[in-house]
Amino acid sequence: MNKMKYNLLLYGLLGFAFWACQKGEGETVETANILRPQADIPYTFSRNGQSSVDEHTVALLREPLDIIERRLLSGAISDFTYTEILRYYTEGTSYVKPIDEIASSSLVPTDRIKEDIINLFLSAKNIPLREAHPGISGDAGRRVGDAERVYVDEKGIAPAQVFMRVIDGAIYLDKILLLHLDERYFSDTTLRRNHQNVILPPGENYTELEHHWDLAYGYFLHLQSLTQSDGVAALAGVERKIRNAFVQGRIELGRYRYEALYTQMRIIREELSKAIAIRAINTLTGVITLTNYTEAPKQAFKYLSQGYGFLYALQFTRRADGTLYFTYDEVRALQNQLIAGIGLWDVTRLLAPTVQEGSLKNITQQIAERYQL
Repeated sequence: MNKMKYNLLLYGLLGFAFWACQKGEGETVETANILRPQADIPYTFSRNGQSSVDEHTVALLREPLDIIERRLLSGAISDFTYTEILRYYTEGTSYVKPIDEIASSSLVPTDRIKEDIINLFLSAKNIPLREAHPGISGDAGRRVGDAERVYVDEKGIAPAQVFMRVIDGAIYLDKILLLHLDERYFSDTTLRRNHQNVILPPGENYTELEHHWDLAYGYFLHLQSLTQSDGVAALAGVERKIRNAFVQGRIELGRYRYEALYTQMRIIREELSKAIAIRAINTLTGVITLTNYTEAPKQAFKYLSQGYGFLYALQFTRRADGTLYFTYDEVRALQNQLIAGIGLWDVTRLLAPTVQEGSLKNITQQIAERYQL
């Protein structure tokens, strides 16, 4: 290589390095973050030698929810346990209260969703210690003495299993897709100006726009396992796409490249929403569910109840363009199709072909068509 070509190459590389390092004042990312992120690059950002990522409130929310979940799984809810569940739900274990975080975006009917959750608690409270039968709530465990008990209502729905999936939607998906990752924040001129001038909230090391993106990532970590393949071929590579989009979006925010950030936001919306739809389909009609349901129906009530909860979570999914895939009324209609008549006890209807309204295949086909899976 002659000297002139060498100098041109050197100046080009220096120019690229200068452009790539343009970011907020005091903001630091790993050197590798200058390039397109790979799966092993951590979500790590700092300012003035300290992390600029704060997801503390996300962690504080998890503790009371875990306690509620354990209480519901214990079955045969006494008046005392029911009161305890309500206390953790309304008061939490810190200043973060679950009831305040339910469906906190403006895109879903918050009051109706909160009422549905209270009704789940009441349903669990009304299940007595007895064997479940069609039309009779009780224990649908496999055998007396099984370590894992499944307490179901008269339709065969297990409130504890439903609660887990409802929370996935009403808190985590809602926070990620409908609240924090929304253009109204990132297009706000005041928030943009404060971000670019590195105006930080008192005592904090992040801008408001950084905090919105970081909180969305923090909530995603609680759904991350649902985006992993785990034997579901349709989910292969999805987790990596979402994590890369979160990292790349945070980098673009530091460069003030908002259109590039929106590109990553749209990837997260599309991939995460479809992952939840795929989970709903697989939970309702996957091999494990159908094998159990065919051989001994009650053994599948746990999975079908989770599927019932996943149906509810679909109202919190969002297309790349920002529109909702399902409304509240539409997901409730799907749930009602599933539990029509005697509910999960109606093996003949639920195992019927796709053309049968209310069959498992019919319900999952409606989901697949909506998400173009």
